[in-house]
Amino acid sequence: MNVHIPEHVLDEIRSATDIVDVVSEYVVLQKRGRNYWGRCPFHTENTPSFTVSNDKQMFYCFGCGTGGSAYTFLMKIRNISFVEAANMLAERAGISLPEKEQSPQERLVRKKQQRLLDLLALAAEYFQNNLSKHPDASAAIAYLKQRGINGRIAKEFRLGWALETWDQLIGFLSKNGFAQQEIHAAGLASPREKGVGYYDRFRGRLMFPIIDHRQRIVGFGGRVLDTSVPKYLNSPETQLFQKGKILYGLSLAADAIRQAGYAIIVEGYMDTIAAHQYGFANTVASLGTALTREQAQLLKRFTRDVVIAYDADAAGEKATLRGLELLQEVGCRVKVAVMPPKMDPDDFIRKYGAAVFKELMEKRALSLIAYKLEKEIVVQNTETVEGKVDVVNHLLPDLQRLDNAIERGQYIKLIAGRLDLAEDAIYFELNRRSGKMQKNGTGRDKKEIPRHNKDEIGSLGLLPSEEYLLLRILEEPEALDQVQAELGQDVFQQQAARDIIQLLQEWMAVNLDPPSPAALADLLPSGAARDLLARVMSREKVLGGSLPDLLRQIKICRLSQQVEERQRRIREAESAGDLEVQRQLIVELTALQREKEFLKRSKQ
Repeated sequence: MNVHIPEHVLDEIRSATDIVDVVSEYVVLQKRGRNYWGRCPFHTENTPSFTVSNDKQMFYCFGCGTGGSAYTFLMKIRNISFVEAANMLAERAGISLPEKEQSPQERLVRKKQQRLLDLLALAAEYFQNNLSKHPDASAAIAYLKQRGINGRIAKEFRLGWALETWDQLIGFLSKNGFAQQEIHAAGLASPREKGVGYYDRFRGRLMFPIIDHRQRIVGFGGRVLDTSVPKYLNSPETQLFQKGKILYGLSLAADAIRQAGYAIIVEGYMDTIAAHQYGFANTVASLGTALTREQAQLLKRFTRDVVIAYDADAAGEKATLRGLELLQEVGCRVKVAVMPPKMDPDDFIRKYGAAVFKELMEKRALSLIAYKLEKEIVVQNTETVEGKVDVVNHLLPDLQRLDNAIERGQYIKLIAGRLDLAEDAIYFELNRRSGKMQKNGTGRDKKEIPRHNKDEIGSLGLLPSEEYLLLRILEEPEALDQVQAELGQDVFQQQAARDIIQLLQEWMAVNLDPPSPAALADLLPSGAARDLLARVMSREKVLGGSLPDLLRQIKICRLSQQVEERQRRIREAESAGDLEVQRQLIVELTALQREKEFLKRSKQ
């Protein structure tokens, strides 16, 4: 992968990319005016506040304040690096990226890795041929038929059979030029306990090739057909196979996840295969009951909406709670499809069919708080006050993590209804825990939305008039000298705005034309600066009129802030009985007020 991509190549990729087409693969967009609008994929919302500009090749969400270029969008939606996003857009546009020159050591490592990949691919073909042609595979074929797995889906998942021999696979791979040490390094052979040499790791097992999201076979899982233990055996951890970083079935599920708009995550191989066979190709497995942060982040590359459908046993419930929390921590919207007792998704879908399974996934799945609520009700005695208190106390941390007041209110209403409690009592406890308890009321958080004066400061730290000034400078860089003469060298107090101005100056020092908004966004050093740039570029008209008028408005706003600050300090000095400081502040306040009034009356 390229570590550095020349700027002219990035510009070529930008020119060949339409951000509307890129975003449309993940968000349903509708054109309104000059821009496209949809529901933001980066936070939960009911009313679309996510806008995409075809003219400026930028996106911005007025709800959560996230914005940037096509590169930024892919980085956030798929949780990938800038270089990975550039590679994706380059491939999409048919543009070849320059190859990074590798050192001899890097070439050797890459060569060894490719040897292991070739070995694993050949082993998969060997296992597949055994399943389809070898007479000793009859028991495996009978097992697949009994589980309802047809030939099409078996080929799709490249299922195979490991013969009940000690060294048949090693012999086959050795004849094809692979050393026993390589076979061991690939996780397919184990060292003999006595003597020298190796024996086949997988023997007498139905084989499940494990393919990563880059379509590479990196390991295997094997299942016995009798009562032998272990029932399932995976490849050991190798250079290529780290169990906690791979989702089984993702190589086949990626496109279906995007089309469906959500992913289903199950525990194991057979659950995944059964779901795919019944039409739920958006299903993947966590290769056991312990979902990892790496798996959650990998899944988030393809969707933010996930339904967990683990087994309905104690281990499954514990794993579900852990998976819910992990997925939420990485930014996913996650629900739980609760299986009936003693059933897994494979059992459920074969017994009840695809239509009922779809309803369970899309209509009856529970959110984290709803799922925890039902589990706590089973554990606690909610006929008693103490039991109700315990249930609420277990749910308060999850309520505290909710940023959206409407969402929090709906869950409080749900909890209050299930426990026969007053909503205000839950609000009171929530606010008490958060240190926000109001002196005058019921405990509802009446001050969640901060109050500002008419010169309201935006979420990114700038007054609206300052945002318009930044937009004017971006469109007319030659105006910067006049702005600095009026407002000072720094112009803006916020670091994000300063970063934008500094980068613009660096660009204009070596280029005749100003940068495009998307190019500027990709060069900015921080996400805050990119978000501010996207917010500013989302404005469609300039405030006020002439540049002097705009500067005068900003000066008045800043003087208003200084007046308020002096008034606050005067009250503090009066309370402290410090008359000298009070007199000095009054002099300063009078001068500021006169200057403010002069600016208001002046016409430039």
